[in-house]
Amino acid sequence: MNPKATDSSAAAEKQEFLTFRLGAEDYCIDILKVQEIRGYDIKPAPRFGATIDIEFISGMMTAANRVAIVADIEKLMSSDD
Repeated sequence: MNPKATDSSAAAEKQEFLTFRLGAEDYCIDILKVQEIRGYDIKPAPRFGATIDIEFISGMMTAANRVAIVADIEKLMSSDD
């Protein structure tokens, strides 16, 4: 019996996955492909007296020293405009 073949088959049986949910659907990815898991503090988006519909904007956050807008893609794509 080849010990290397036994080791590799045992490793294949012990795969780990990161699971997450987007809306009502569940997804998973091989944990070895994940580079980083970060938490974010999302702040409410300022209104700035906007005259356009910004209901799809969930908030703002800082990532890698940059301000990013957090958008609800489902609301954006289902917009009647």
